[in-house]
Amino acid sequence: MANKTPPPRPALAPMPVRILRDPEVYHVTGLKLSRRGVLEREGNFPRRVKIGKRASGWIEAEVLQWVWKRIEASRDGTVEVEALPGLKQNSASKKPAARA
Repeated sequence: MANKTPPPRPALAPMPVRILRDPEVYHVTGLKLSRRGVLEREGNFPRRVKIGKRASGWIEAEVLQWVWKRIEASRDGTVEVEALPGLKQNSASKKPAARA
């Protein structure tokens, strides 16, 4: 009986890409479209993808990666929240100034 080579394995299917529209990106980031546009032009937010003649969206994985980078940077203590592009610290969460 001759040695038969096994049939080739099928290529793994790539991970599905989900494109988020504006309301979903706002829900995930808390940033309005105008602020995201500024950050996008500065290179500080994922670029949108054209999905139609008058429609665009953002790749979910890129938006989530952007969010996690901001979380990591704000929690490790090396970056102030105000220094992170696109994030503002609300006045209720600011620490009071130390008295001399």
